[in-house]
Amino acid sequence: MWGGVDPSVSTEKYENNHLIDYIIRGEGEISFLEIIKAKIEELDENKSIGMNRIDRFKKVIEGKKIENLDNLDFVNRDIVSHSNSPNPLLLKEPHFSILTSRACLYNCKFCAPASKKMFGKKIRTRSAENVVQELIYLKDKYGLKSVTFESDNFLQDREWLINFIDCLKKSKLKVNFNIHGRSNNIIKNHDLIKELKILGLIEVFIGIESGSDKMLKYFKKGTSVDMNKKAVNILKNNNIKIQASFISGFPVETKEDIKLTEQFIKENLSNEIFGFSTFVPLPGSFFYEEYKKKGLLFEDSEYSDFNLKKPRIMGVDYYYLSWINFKLFLKYSDSYFSQLSHLIFFVYNIFLISEFYIKYYIKNIIK
Repeated sequence: MWGGVDPSVSTEKYENNHLIDYIIRGEGEISFLEIIKAKIEELDENKSIGMNRIDRFKKVIEGKKIENLDNLDFVNRDIVSHSNSPNPLLLKEPHFSILTSRACLYNCKFCAPASKKMFGKKIRTRSAENVVQELIYLKDKYGLKSVTFESDNFLQDREWLINFIDCLKKSKLKVNFNIHGRSNNIIKNHDLIKELKILGLIEVFIGIESGSDKMLKYFKKGTSVDMNKKAVNILKNNNIKIQASFISGFPVETKEDIKLTEQFIKENLSNEIFGFSTFVPLPGSFFYEEYKKKGLLFEDSEYSDFNLKKPRIMGVDYYYLSWINFKLFLKYSDSYFSQLSHLIFFVYNIFLISEFYIKYYIKNIIK
């Protein structure tokens, strides 16, 4: 059985694979269990009457949604790795990750509508009581010390957030945690950030994406440079660490847009963690469909490879992006080893980009 985001948005890639019996699109918990139970019943029936197995399921199955997420049992941590922290200096071990909601309200063109195809348009959120109960369970059974809330919209619902703060206070749990937060939601809940800090909020991952308002509008991000600055200041004023992400590598993006991103990092995030990523046009996103329609996608590019800066879209200067990526990390790296590793990575990227272009143009000349 196969499932997840890519099989849900690009099902045709998997339908003819003889190693795959079933593809579950969307959420898989209910449908997966139904298939397993039905197979057990079929095996028992066929054994008793001496017949071969009869398959009553289609290969592509629309997964059934769980409307009330509180009905799900807590994840069985005994069968998955649960103690490794992404940053042991900041988030002590044993460390766990928890998902509090499904679906996303927003329509960022580098992500949407894949999330909606996977989870639907309506956000479903576990109750605050249920989330805190899982924290207590993890503390009692595993000695929980830190947690990452993986949800895209942890700060989206103010009423839920107030209830979560109240429940966590009553539990008297001492646990450090980090969350994902959008600028608009950080600003909307600026008065609650201080309370979350007191309860253990130690870091916020925030998708700033660009220092250019033109690019933020192009992304349909729903934020602005000014909003991002305000959100960063709110977090800094509450002594909360920031992990910011930026994305680059679009045909309409100019060197001036990238310089604005450099400027934003310099003025606002010089002492924070940030990532400067090259855009990957993933199937299921608005940008992928747009660039595919315009004939801008390199056919030979591997879209699953996020780290290496290989060419993916025509009209993008990947040499320049690799240089900017190297320059930024060289400037803000605080160790010789880190600087050396980025130098090696930069040289390797230049080699990969050159190799890609040489192979691509040779292939097209032969054609």
